[in-house]
This record gives sequence, structure tokens and C-alpha cells, in this order.
Amino acid sequence: MGSGANTAPSRKRKKPTAAQIAARSQNGHSNKENIPPPSPPLEIIITPMPQARNWQLKYQRSQCKLRESKKRVKRLEADLATFKVTAAGTKCTAQLASERVTELTEILAKFVLEVQKKSTASAETIGRLRKQAKALKQRLRHSVRSLARTVARAKEKWSVCCVTEKGVYTAQACKIARIMADGGCAPAKVGPLMVRIGKIFGIRVTRAMDRRTVRRSIEEGGVAARMQAICEFSQSQENMDLFNRSLLARRLKRQYSVRDWLRILRGMHGDHASPEKSTAAGLKEQKHDAAIQDLGEDALSGKSYMELIEYLGAWNVRKIVEAGGTQAWNALSPAEQTARDVKMMNDILTILGREAYNALNPADRRMLDLFVWGGCCMHKDLNSFRGGNTEMMLEWKKIPGTVGPILLANKDNAALLQNLLDPAQPQNVELTEDQFRALEASTRGGVKTAALAGAIFNNKDDKKGQADRHVDFMTHSLGLGAPHRRFPDTSNTRFGSHRDAAAELITYLPQYRQMMEAIEWSKQNPSLTNIEKNLCDALNDIPTLTELAAMTIYRMVITHPYLYQVRGPGTESTNHLELGPLHHSIRNHIQKILDHPNLLFGSDVRYQTATLDGLEWADPKAMKAVFDLIPSLPHIKAITLAFFRGAQITWIRFSAEFAPGGLIDTCTATEKQLAWMPSTNNANEGALGAYHVAIRGKPSLTLHQYNAQAMFR
Repeated sequence: MGSGANTAPSRKRKKPTAAQIAARSQNGHSNKENIPPPSPPLEIIITPMPQARNWQLKYQRSQCKLRESKKRVKRLEADLATFKVTAAGTKCTAQLASERVTELTEILAKFVLEVQKKSTASAETIGRLRKQAKALKQRLRHSVRSLARTVARAKEKWSVCCVTEKGVYTAQACKIARIMADGGCAPAKVGPLMVRIGKIFGIRVTRAMDRRTVRRSIEEGGVAARMQAICEFSQSQENMDLFNRSLLARRLKRQYSVRDWLRILRGMHGDHASPEKSTAAGLKEQKHDAAIQDLGEDALSGKSYMELIEYLGAWNVRKIVEAGGTQAWNALSPAEQTARDVKMMNDILTILGREAYNALNPADRRMLDLFVWGGCCMHKDLNSFRGGNTEMMLEWKKIPGTVGPILLANKDNAALLQNLLDPAQPQNVELTEDQFRALEASTRGGVKTAALAGAIFNNKDDKKGQADRHVDFMTHSLGLGAPHRRFPDTSNTRFGSHRDAAAELITYLPQYRQMMEAIEWSKQNPSLTNIEKNLCDALNDIPTLTELAAMTIYRMVITHPYLYQVRGPGTESTNHLELGPLHHSIRNHIQKILDHPNLLFGSDVRYQTATLDGLEWADPKAMKAVFDLIPSLPHIKAITLAFFRGAQITWIRFSAEFAPGGLIDTCTATEKQLAWMPSTNNANEGALGAYHVAIRGKPSLTLHQYNAQAMFR
């Protein structure tokens, strides 16, 4: 081995044993070869025996070495087994590593190849993109020049806008006209405004649309809206079928039809007009028919297979006999046969449904047919006020020695009735036909006075009347820090405005009399117009003031407490069907006043017993003015009681749905909740209010044009 090789360390030499030493001493130093030694003389040689102690020591040492050897053998065997296991695992790992290295080598080769391909493709793409960028730059330069030329041509082309085509205004022009009219532009201003707007944007409009064309465009929009509504109605059944055929309907196992809506329909709420009640009756009948159809389908589906075959077979034979026999049936067209089959199935369902309906107990039949109609509470109060006014006007003829309120004729009728209205002229003259017609057309009383005052002090046309002067005069006369409120809007027939106007006139009667004098003397030629003269006469007429006071009393005693409970704060969730006790209490309270007039005209009138709810007067100033005025009104008691009597009759008629033993009265709490409806019809009356607001801004707008504009909007 080379000089760099490592040599094994030398093993330490052991000491010779006693046997070895004895052998060496026996061999001597002279006999080195393998020559037998010379025979000794025949002498008895006595070999000394080893001592027992030495042999025992040697034996122990041998045993110890043997044990050590066995332990070493076992350790070596264990190390050998471990080495074999490690060698096998190492061999397996080496094999897997070799396979992985081979696999990674292949992947690396593929990756390198792919990268090379992508690199080549990227280089080609970069080159292609550079060419495209260069081409796009060139196209951009050409496009800029082309766009400039196109814009120039467009300016030349669109600098003139033709709103007509072959003498007819285009649809776009009509649409613009409708939009401008809906925005508040007057029809006569639409055409010139279109021309001016076009001029601002550098466009010359060839023709200005006139007023009549604009109105026709609005009406055309209404026609288009109605056509669209009809189209939507015709497609509603298709939309229903679309849901029924959808996957969602199959997953939910639901089918929707009109009968589903009728099944959950429990009532209808509206005003007290006859068409509303007819609609409610029709819906109730349809609901009953739908319930019969449902019961018939359930009864038919509940039959067994054989019963169904026998039942339908009998009906099929009857159908063929009614058609005239088998030959006559076969001679029918498929459409006619289908129609007869449909009629037969409807008859089957109707008969089975009626049988099932008659078999139900009364409670179940009531739940199936439950449909409640409720009338708007505000309309009830409005009609009761009207009924009271009618009875009040008739009461004057029953009072001997009275002529009633002063006649308030319009300008034309006043000219015809001038001699009749003059107290200095005889009253027994014969009337001409024109005078009689004028007298019949002329009105009088507190309601007419309130309407005249509203037309003067708060006219729906801001250019007419004395609205601003009224506010200024009342503010200065009453010494108010803020402007006085405007007069109640009787000119627009606002709900409850006439009774509010009556309370306003009674509360500030001296101020309104002074105002009429101020209006008269503020003119260059002191005078009053016919309407102003009528109001001035009415404010100084005792019978007219009597009616105004009666209207104010009814407003404080009945109207305001009632409306506070049906449409006041916190009544948004009030159920109309729960108001039966309230309407009964109104009739009872009016009857109590009729039986005990001293509740209103006694020496100790208290609101706790006078008002419907027992709360304080809604307008204490108005009631104080009434009580101060009562001594000068000799017939106030009879007229007021007549008003309450007429109102009571109207209340009974217009609250008939709450009659004892009626449908609403016998409904359970659950049934009332199922048929829940609001106490008023304000949601539907909102459209009417929008119409009045539109008319206020456009007095010449017709109802037909408003409807067309509202539908197209």
C-alpha cells in the first residue's frame, strides 16, 4: 500500500501463560529442530500436579470470555440485521430516487423544449405585434383625417333638423313634444322652444310645432299607453303559463292561476259609488265560483279508478246523446268536440263542487265565501255632512215666519232676479220662465257662502281673487308675528274645506266684514263685484250665519273627533273592520244630542259631554265665537238639530256594513284579520289630488289630455 494508506494499529502482545513457559523450558535451547529428544533414562519422573486454584481461575476467565463472545455475537447479529434492513431501505430509496431523477430529467427536457418553443413563438409574436403597432399608427393617422372629414360632413348634414316627413311630424318630434308638455311647458310654447333649443346647439329646426299638434301628440301618447296596457293584459296569462311550465314551478310543485288569487281575496275597500259596489259583488261571485271549482276538482281526484271510469263514462254517453248520437258526434269538427269536452268537464266540476259545498258545515262554507266590502271612512263623513246640509236647508221651510238664507245668484241670474231680490219691490209678482229658471238655478246658505269665500280669498287661479290681500289683511288685523294661514281651499273642492271655511268665517267674522269694506273702498270706483257683493250680504245675513254656526258645531262635535280616530296619528295600521263600535257610537251620540239639546245649547256646555270622544274642542276659538254669536241667532237650535238629524240618517245609510248581525259584525277576530283593509281610501284618492294639482298649474288642460299624459308618463 502507498505511503498515504492508513495502517491498522498494532495489537498489544499478551503475556505467555504458565503452560507456555513450562513448554519452553522443557524444549531447552539446544534442540531447535524437529528431532525427537533422546530418551531419558528409565527413571520414574514425577510430574508435579497443578494447583486446583489456578484451574478454577482459568475456568472462570474462560467462562467470562465465552459470555463476552456470545454477547458480541448477538450484538453483531443485531447490527447485521439492522444493516440488512437499512441496506434494503437504502436500496429502495436509491431505486425511487433513480426513477424520480429519470422522471425529472424527462420533465426538464420537455420544459426546456416548451420554453424553446415559446421563446420562438414570443419572438414571432413580438415581431408581428410590432408590425401591427406600426400599421395601427398608420391607420390612426388616416382615421384622424377621416374622422375630421366625417365630422365636417355630419355638421353639414345635421345642421338642419327636419321634424316632418312628407308633411307629417315624426315620432321623435312628437315624443319630444310630449316630454316637454309633461315637464310643464304650455302646448303653445313647445314648438318655439324646440326651435330655440336647436338654435342653441347649432341645429336649425325647419318647422315649429303648433299648439294643436302638441295636444294631438299627447292624445296619441295616451292611445299608445292604452294599447300597451291591453298588450300587457293579454300577456299576463302567458306569463302565468311561463311560470307554471318553469323548472322552479316543478321544483316547488306549484301552479299559479287566477283562482289562487281569488282564493286568498277576502275583501274590497273603496268609496260608496254604485260601480264600486257592483265590482265588489262581481268579485264575490267569482270567488264563490272558484271555490266550487276547487271543491269539484278535489272530489273528482278523490274517486277511485273504477269509480272515475264509470262516472266519466256516464257523462260521456250523455254528451254523445246531447250531440245527436255517435254519427253526429263524429261529424263534429275537432274544435267543436274539444269545446263540448271542456263544457262537460266544467259541468262535472260544478256539480261535484256544489255537492261538496252543500256537504260542508256552515263554518267552512263561510270561510270559503268570506268576502267583505268596506266603505271609506272619509267618504262616510263627507256624505254625512252633505246629508246634514240638505236637512238643514229643508228645515227653514218648517220654521214659520222665516224666509231662510239670502239668495246668492250668479251675475247672469242676478240681472234677471234684480227686481225679485230688491226688498222694496212687491214679492207677489208673477215670474217669467227665465226668472223661474234663474231662481231654481240659484243657491243660498252656508255651503254656498263658504264656496264664494274660497273663490275670493283662495282661488285656484292665482291670478284671480284676493288671496294675497287676505293673508296680509288678516296678519295685520290680528297682529300676528307670522303670516296668517290661507283660506280653506274650497275653490279646488278639497275634502272638508267647506266646514273649515265655515269655522274660519265664524271665528273671524268682524275681520272678514272689515275686509269686504276694505276691498270695496280700495278700488278707483268704490264697488263690489257680484261675487264679492254676495259674500258681503251673506256675512251680514242672520240665517246664513246660522247655517255657518251649525256647520262649525257639527265639525267640532262629530267630524274632527271621528277623523282623528280613523286617519289621525298612529292609525296607519287600523283595520277598517274593527271600526264598527266607533260608527255605532256616532249614531248613539247624535241621538243623545237630539234627545238632550242642552248638551250644546245649555247654560253649562262642556266638551266632555258634547264631543264624540270627550276630548277638548279641536278649535276652541271657533267654538267661543259660536257661543258668543248664539244669542243673535234665534233659530240656531232648530237648524243645528236638523243638521244633526240629517247627518244621522246619512250615517246609518253609509255605515250599513257595520249593522248588527251583518257580515262584519259576525266576523271573528281571525276573519277580520284575513280581510284587513285600511280605514280610508286615501291611496286611491292620491290620483285625484295629482289631477287637481295639475289643473291648478294648467287650467286649460282637459281631463282627456291629463289622462293621456299620465298614462304615457
